[in-house]
Amino acid sequence: MPTLNTSDSAPDLVVLSHLRWTWVWQRPQHLVSRFARQRRSLGARTVFVEEPVTGAVPSAHLGSEQHGDVTRVWLVVPSDGAVDERLSFDDPRASMYATLLADFLETGGAGRARDVLLYTPMALDIAEHLEPRVLAYDV
Repeated sequence: MPTLNTSDSAPDLVVLSHLRWTWVWQRPQHLVSRFARQRRSLGARTVFVEEPVTGAVPSAHLGSEQHGDVTRVWLVVPSDGAVDERLSFDDPRASMYATLLADFLETGGAGRARDVLLYTPMALDIAEHLEPRVLAYDV
């Protein structure tokens, strides 16, 4: 990913990952925390988007929480049995994820450009829906 400098308009960074931010601290968290620190210094946000889960909820909604310079985001969809079941980004029950995420990103960042970093190809449709300035896949 290119280094940002203060003459650039700092885009937000959206990371779509199959890993949970709060699980084991691994390479993605190391890299993303560094990217987040740099972007925050330029006025941009970093959002770490996790795969959806099921929950005891009446309708789908986004959950979010702050972890230092990173905002963790996940989709919770109604459970049809198991609560906290991990779903893939491309699960039909999560079909509204891209729209809800785009709306979430517009809150406080209307019109801001976005860079997207993928850690799973299952999130490609969501990444493309966000119309990123830069799209990278870390394999």
